[in-house]
Amino acid sequence: MVKTIKINISDYFDIELTAMYKTLFDRKVINPSDDDLWIVEVAAQLVDNPRVLEDPEESLSYFISTWLPKACDPESRQDLRNVLSTLKQRAEQRISFLRDVEKDKQLQKKNEKALVKKEIDSFFKVINKGLSEKEIEISRETIEEADKFFKLPLRELSREDQIDYVINEDSVADFYFLRCQREYSIKADFILRCVKNKDFDRAEALIKRIIHTASYPDFYKMEDSNGHWKGYSWESEAKNTIHSVMHEIRYQLQSKYKDSPSKDEIHVILKLAGMVIPYLKKATAQELMSEYASLCSDGEATQQKYIIDLLDDVRKYARKPRPRGYGNAQAVNRISAAIIESFRTLDHMWKPEVLAQELTIIEAAGDGLSPINFYRFMDRCVGIISEKMACYLIQSNPELMQKWLMSKPMRHIVDVLVEKVRLSGETIPYNNLRTMILRYYSMQFFIHL
Repeated sequence: MVKTIKINISDYFDIELTAMYKTLFDRKVINPSDDDLWIVEVAAQLVDNPRVLEDPEESLSYFISTWLPKACDPESRQDLRNVLSTLKQRAEQRISFLRDVEKDKQLQKKNEKALVKKEIDSFFKVINKGLSEKEIEISRETIEEADKFFKLPLRELSREDQIDYVINEDSVADFYFLRCQREYSIKADFILRCVKNKDFDRAEALIKRIIHTASYPDFYKMEDSNGHWKGYSWESEAKNTIHSVMHEIRYQLQSKYKDSPSKDEIHVILKLAGMVIPYLKKATAQELMSEYASLCSDGEATQQKYIIDLLDDVRKYARKPRPRGYGNAQAVNRISAAIIESFRTLDHMWKPEVLAQELTIIEAAGDGLSPINFYRFMDRCVGIISEKMACYLIQSNPELMQKWLMSKPMRHIVDVLVEKVRLSGETIPYNNLRTMILRYYSMQFFIHL
């Protein structure tokens, strides 16, 4: 047993230095080595009692085995003093280094703050320049120049911070929400930051600017006088902005890596979307209903309306010939996209019977359905739906799966479905799927089953 040693240590350590070292350690500014750990232990005891260092038995034993040369006498005060002198030198060198590092960090922080101020000033100059342009839509060059602000690699200013810096400035809101097209991603980020900051009044003010663009003369105009496409309409911009907002909220709800939005936040998002939808054409508004209905988890009426409108569109898409107004490329592409999006939405709402009904309508239209037929829709469907939904379709609608597998889809697509059903842990759907696959593919091709 090693006896306890008391020794005056104020001659060996600068109290201010050790206190500073302990503070840096506690704040995890440093990553301690074995040497550092002992410096901190000595520092901690010295700060608590600057006159006398008294080691408990086990602590002293570790101290002696770590620091004291084997030839030294563990009970020799002189040997202990020699070790403490060495320890002091190391501590002072380490603390001096850390002080220099802290000075460099403070200087860097100061320089970066100055750079931030400079960039903000430059950003507002670009904003004012854009607002002075005569055309409703600000020139692309000016917009791109302004967007650089939100891409700055500044450690002191994240993208969220950058938005927060300017989010309440009316000039910035007017620039982006009243005068810019194809900027729906930034607009969505602005609205989402308002909601996250619980500044719902500001979010509504931004939405009202979007609604104001409905009065622009070219709100629905997609082509110039010569029939050439001239860019996204203001209506498309409004739809894309709100769609991006709702899509991000739904992603957060389903993500394992992001905090889920609160019920209040979801309620506000739905309210904001509801403000815009009446100003859109029916076909355009329908494109938002997939996201809207999936967020209305307790809104049965909203979900039912979405399902009715969806199935109506699917029937018209599958009809030969298609009804008037549903045969042009714009309508066909819209419905195709809505069908693909519905796979995720119906899964999220857990409406498996509706998904099966939708696929059955498409399958009944025959192989000649274009531009996307039953087989291609199924390719997309199996990649999107959940494990639970995949098992449901195999069990409840095996004819759909068999018809799809008869076309011999690409192996990697079938592998995705197999893996989903395997991960579900459901034995019966897995065995049924295995039987279906082996009916159309060789055993060796799917030897991993």
